Amino acid sequence: MSRLGFGLGLDVAKVVASGGGALGVNAYFVCSKSDNEVYKILPDGTTTVFHDYAGEGTDEPYGVAVDSKNGRLFVILGDTTNEYEVHRYDDLTIDTGATATKKLSGYGTFWGGPSNYVDVTDEVLWTSKGTGTKGVLKVDGDLTTVAGVYTNWNFSGVDYWAPDGVAYGSEISSGDSVWKGNLDGTGWTQIAGIGGGLNGMCIPPAHQMGSTEYLLMSDNITDSIRRITRAGAGTIDWLVMSSGGSTIKIEPTAVQYDYSNNEVVFLGFEAGGTGVDGLYKIPIQEAAQSEGNIVLIKDLTSLFVFGNSPTAGHDVSIWYNQDPEPSRIDVL
Repeated sequence: MSRLGFGLGLDVAKVVASGGGALGVNAYFVCSKSDNEVYKILPDGTTTVFHDYAGEGTDEPYGVAVDSKNGRLFVILGDTTNEYEVHRYDDLTIDTGATATKKLSGYGTFWGGPSNYVDVTDEVLWTSKGTGTKGVLKVDGDLTTVAGVYTNWNFSGVDYWAPDGVAYGSEISSGDSVWKGNLDGTGWTQIAGIGGGLNGMCIPPAHQMGSTEYLLMSDNITDSIRRITRAGAGTIDWLVMSSGGSTIKIEPTAVQYDYSNNEVVFLGFEAGGTGVDGLYKIPIQEAAQSEGNIVLIKDLTSLFVFGNSPTAGHDVSIWYNQDPEPSRIDVL
């Protein structure tokens, strides 16, 4: 395993940030299958419709993945009866009315899901569940070839950890479980079965989590962000948003890690309490924490109605001011 062993107590995000400056967030891109929109949300909450897919056919946006290094956005459009499409946008400075630079279709039918860009291979990973092709899929950044990475089960979240050369995925066919494997499709194996309703996954750096290698997963059944080691042990509810005398009941989805601010970002949908549908963030720490630490970035209630399930075609991806890959490491 590749590791950086500074042992100096340095802020690794500042030490390894490329381009000579600190890593920062330009915007969050959010897709909504419910209203066929891709939104661009600034850190101060200012929101614009980056692209409106309404009226463009039956395919709907299920996933978004930003390539911050090259300033590109990939949108995964899925449908249960029509062939998928992947669209690439090469100018993220546009606020509204953006036009896709390139499009690709023809792989088959699927339900899309949370997506992530893999810098080291210039590929986009996404998940599919329900009818059609199920599992983890990928497409190259040039949009020439789509391939199934592991297509045996209903996957609902995926991320890739370059230092170890391993992809991790959350899956909902066999009791909601956690898997890992290689991008070439080999070595996929279940490492834990934890139940619930997993619908997103991210990988925090170990040095931000008490020097332990963890995965974080959003779970819309237990209304929580769950934590487990990358070896598949020690599952806990890291953040619960409907516990005890809580007045909120938020179902999270599409969890992401912000490598600039060391925060966890997710879409949260109000399900019976006093909160709001919104884009949320919470500071990282190893131990379980209180919902009082959640910060609302943007109230999404006025933007879209999420329908019957927060997992039905919603995703978020972070556009950084430079390549975040140097910060995706463990300093042990």
